[in-house]
Amino acid sequence: MTLPTLPIPELPAELMPPIPELVHPFVVHFAIALPFLIILMELINLAVRKRTIGVLSFVYMVLLTLVLYAALLTGSTDGQAAKDSLDAATKALLSDHKQWAIYLFYASVLLMLFKLLSVLVRKTPLRVLFLIILFLFAAATLATGKRGGALVYEHGVNVGVKKSSAAAPAAAPAEEMKKEESAPAAAETSKEETSSAPAAEKPEASERTTEAPKKKEPAEVTIPTAEPKTESVTEKAVEAVETVKKEAEGAVEKAMDKAKEAVAPAEAPAPEQPVEAPHAQ
Repeated sequence: MTLPTLPIPELPAELMPPIPELVHPFVVHFAIALPFLIILMELINLAVRKRTIGVLSFVYMVLLTLVLYAALLTGSTDGQAAKDSLDAATKALLSDHKQWAIYLFYASVLLMLFKLLSVLVRKTPLRVLFLIILFLFAAATLATGKRGGALVYEHGVNVGVKKSSAAAPAAAPAEEMKKEESAPAAAETSKEETSSAPAAEKPEASERTTEAPKKKEPAEVTIPTAEPKTESVTEKAVEAVETVKKEAEGAVEKAMDKAKEAVAPAEAPAPEQPVEAPHAQ
């Protein structure tokens, strides 16, 4: 089913923020879930009849309109990114999906105004009519989301580029595997070629090997022993020890002589004093 083409309402260039790619799937899930949340709130409001719930439902309708507009902008960005890699049939499906989304946006604006009227009037038949239209709107949202999912999962929109970029690194290991498999075959063929060479070459190779100059054996080097030097060193050491011993003995004897001389005057007996005889009185 082809729908008449409707334009997307555009904001001024100064107010239009930069839109990154692949944000559309994140935004569109909110656009699908919000209508069912509003339906639940309207069913509760039919039983409770609270003005607060009606006002909150209107706020969610405004939010739904904004989310649908964001889904339009992000979807246009993703469609432009994938346009060059699509065939004619997929481009037609993408354009049809875009038109369904534009119709949903304008329908959400009308529903928002209808909800505002029902909040102001507060009539039950008007609420029931809004609820019926809201059910149809939610069904149309599901149908549009299904078309978008088919574009991604069945036709590979915004997926084929990533697959091709991922296939390029995967091709390199495959080529390396082929090289590794062909390497043993090349080695076997080279062995067969060498074994099938003429037998006349073998004697020539053996002659060349016999004619090769022999390596000179290294001359023996005699290292003089150090026995005479060690003997002379030991003799000098013995002589030095003997001289030191003699000097020590001489020093000891001198010390003994001096000690005897110092002790001799102390041992000499003291001179006897003469005893005078007593005079007679």
